[in-house]
Amino acid sequence: MIIQQIIVGGLCGQGVEFAGRIIGKAAVYDAKCVTLKISRGPKAHGGGCAAQIFVGSRSIDCPYLTCSDVLIAFSQEANAEYAGKLADAGKLFYESELVVPEYLSSSIRLFPIPCIRIAEDIWKSSPMYMAMNIVMLGFFAKTNSVVSLESLQEAIQVEVPPKFKNISLAAFEEGYSYQPAEESILAFPRFQDGEIQRALRF
Repeated sequence: MIIQQIIVGGLCGQGVEFAGRIIGKAAVYDAKCVTLKISRGPKAHGGGCAAQIFVGSRSIDCPYLTCSDVLIAFSQEANAEYAGKLADAGKLFYESELVVPEYLSSSIRLFPIPCIRIAEDIWKSSPMYMAMNIVMLGFFAKTNSVVSLESLQEAIQVEVPPKFKNISLAAFEEGYSYQPAEESILAFPRFQDGEIQRALRF
């Protein structure tokens, strides 16, 4: 049995766990077997956090990360910790204003997106991190082969509280329709060391 492995990594407060749950639930809606593992640092906001999703056609007895097919990185720390575990021809989706890709083989495919900037435009009256994970899920939906677009949308409909549902679906659509500029792959982050942790203290 082939098990597809996905890592969502970032900082606590960026919606990493929620993004992992959405992908896992979408896989269930696609009639696949799923195991979700969550790891988090000691800080409620600003510490490291990761969701590991294992997806297969049969029950997954030993969800042990060997090499991931996909890494979704919301922070430079997540890139540093997990990029080396990407399989050959794996995919790296990353917040282009927080992450500079490194520790990668030449066969890795890069998918940069400025989630925070897009989320700021959608949700101007709330903290900018409130929708960044949903923007990333929309972007992920366009090119992934693990879960279907329809199942991701259904999972968001179920998991997001009713008062945030419409804006979350709008964030998903913005991510899905985003077209990255080729030069953005080499762009330096907008946030410097330490600024991201301070911004998360909302």
